[in-house]
Amino acid sequence: MKMIWFAFLMSANVIGFGQSIEQFLSQPIESNLVASPNGKKVVWVINDKGVRNILLRVESDPPKQLTNFQKDDGQEISQISFSSNSTKITFVKGGFVFIKDLSSAFSSLKISEGSNPLFYPDGLKLAFVKQGQLFESTLDIKPDIKQLSEISGINFLRLSPTENEILFTGYHGKQINAGIFSLTDSKVKWIKPENATDLFPCWSPDGKQIAFMRRQDTVEGVMVCVADAATLEIKTVWGAKVKSDDFFYQNISRPICWTTSNRILFYSEHTGWRHIFSIKADGSDLKDLTPGECETDNYTLDAYAQHIYYSSN
Repeated sequence: MKMIWFAFLMSANVIGFGQSIEQFLSQPIESNLVASPNGKKVVWVINDKGVRNILLRVESDPPKQLTNFQKDDGQEISQISFSSNSTKITFVKGGFVFIKDLSSAFSSLKISEGSNPLFYPDGLKLAFVKQGQLFESTLDIKPDIKQLSEISGINFLRLSPTENEILFTGYHGKQINAGIFSLTDSKVKWIKPENATDLFPCWSPDGKQIAFMRRQDTVEGVMVCVADAATLEIKTVWGAKVKSDDFFYQNISRPICWTTSNRILFYSEHTGWRHIFSIKADGSDLKDLTPGECETDNYTLDAYAQHIYYSSN
């Protein structure tokens, strides 16, 4: 896994000696980089003096602004994801789920109050979380919205590579565990539970395994775990004794992912800095991908899972 500094995310304006601190600090801030499934499009958030919008770049074309929010309303734009055909995005702003057709000049469409939006494979519906429960919606101007499950505390939705299951975390008894919701029959399977909290589950590229973070109730620290999607048995592939408050970053778009080159990427501060690490699924060959005295923020993979593009201080 190689690294590339994502140059066009950095504001490259030359600051002259005559400029004030206020002018220096007023430069736009860019974050939340997300690549399309076909690897040809990239979107990210720009914060220009408090006004947040989404920019789009298609291959080598100049970036263009997708959204047209005008006010500094203090509302973050987050949880951006593409449809499987890379023609639409969904995102969350101010506690509401929006969609935007990349080829349309019309404004973004507000779907519903909610979070964790996830397009269905056909791109005609999306799943999302509202008040901790799982819902689905059409993408019409007046969307048809219905509840899919009674499970509470649902979070971190991920569509399976086979496109017929949704991976999530939610309350299983008194614990937050990772589960699998079937879009075919609406049944739920739970990954083998423990006295622990599961976070950030993601699929392996072939859909046969699941990687996730597990924070045990009785032991300080976090673990990277891998579960068999069929048997639901788990194994721990990495762990570190760091305080959970220092580890979990709610504004990071991809806390853990499984690449097509069969490596698991995850964040950790066990070295004293927030870096991105890479490890094989069997727990071997741990690598720090962003070494140095710096805090690494968001990243995205290229289409071949050979490079990461990331932002850092």
